[in-house]
Amino acid sequence: MESLTNDPTTTTNTATATATATPAANATAVPTPLIPPSSIRPATTLHLTLGVLSLPTPSQVLSAISLLHSLDLAKLLSESSPSSPPPPPPPAAAATNTNTNTNTNTNTNTNASNTNGDGDGDAAVPPPLRISLKGLSAMHTDLDPSKTSVLYATPTDPTSRLQPFCARVRRIFVDAGYILPSPGLVLHATIVNTIYARARRRRPKRGCGDGRGNGRGKGKGKMTIDARGVVGRYAGYEWMRDVRVERVGICEMGAREVGGGGEVRYVEVGGREMP
Repeated sequence: MESLTNDPTTTTNTATATATATPAANATAVPTPLIPPSSIRPATTLHLTLGVLSLPTPSQVLSAISLLHSLDLAKLLSESSPSSPPPPPPPAAAATNTNTNTNTNTNTNTNASNTNGDGDGDAAVPPPLRISLKGLSAMHTDLDPSKTSVLYATPTDPTSRLQPFCARVRRIFVDAGYILPSPGLVLHATIVNTIYARARRRRPKRGCGDGRGNGRGKGKGKMTIDARGVVGRYAGYEWMRDVRVERVGICEMGAREVGGGGEVRYVEVGGREMP
């Protein structure tokens, strides 16, 4: 799984600020739903998924990591500029028995290395890839946020290299049989996922609409919310600005607490420093 993370302070501050952010001019009059705090993802878990891989054996894990280390990331990033031709479409044949998880890592740590990694050779180092996270959209709702369980921010990059770069990396793993071909790649940073909401939902009083939506907490069915108000309110909100993408990594499925200090993040099993 390749994942994108950012500086925890940056995202924590912006998440706190959402309570007083100015609504967008085009926000509707629909009441903002009460989003369970436990469904808001920690800043340390923010990532952009490039694909889900299936690596059932240790040798396949090692092979996927080896492939990642062989990539010339500087060349791939240079080829992702708007003036470069797009990569060819993926093959029609499906990959054999695939399904793990691919993600792209970013971090604002100024002490991070700016090396290219072991697969880049003497390729010229392109300008760093820097992104922002903007707006709020609902996932898997056919453009209707009135009944959703996932809200995400859209990554943007002024050089227009992010999408083609991620597509090229994904294509390499598809060609190697680690990711099944699928139509399109929707890059997104999950802000809210109600699957993580604790099962503390109480039955509302008769005749009172509390805006909580319906469903149950984690382990007892999917909780859905009416997100029309919050999507409109944060349509133009900027969660993160000009953050350098620093790593591409393969991570274990599912974020979890690490280190005993309560910090939740994805565990990387192999990764590369971005140019």
